[in-house]
Amino acid sequence: MDAKERQALIESILKKWQKILRLSEWKIKAVTSAHLHPKEKWGEVKIFDTIFRAEMHISTLCPEEDLQEVVIHELLHLLSTPLRQFFFKTLQELTRPQEGKIIADEVTSKDEKLLGNLALSFLERFTRGA
Repeated sequence: MDAKERQALIESILKKWQKILRLSEWKIKAVTSAHLHPKEKWGEVKIFDTIFRAEMHISTLCPEEDLQEVVIHELLHLLSTPLRQFFFKTLQELTRPQEGKIIADEVTSKDEKLLGNLALSFLERFTRGA
């Protein structure tokens, strides 16, 4: 698959899952990126939540069979961001900096695992029999 076909596939997946996850009001730009480290992540999303915009970066090395899962995972970040922002603001107000960092790192790790599991669950649920 060439770069143009891959981009079209990513945009198609994005459109489908934006609708399923009820994120249609968001303007999301999807781009492929050679700068993501494949052992760490296949995708990332930059969120501008006050204006309902986001820029999703998908690694050029992400296997085609994983694209849907990665797009779903990154879209789920749009849903979880308001809660995360509230949590981290409250954490900052209630803890000392060193304690807050330890807790924040642990929560971030668990959040990534949760979103990964949710992405797989959505993928299984909505593609069964497809």
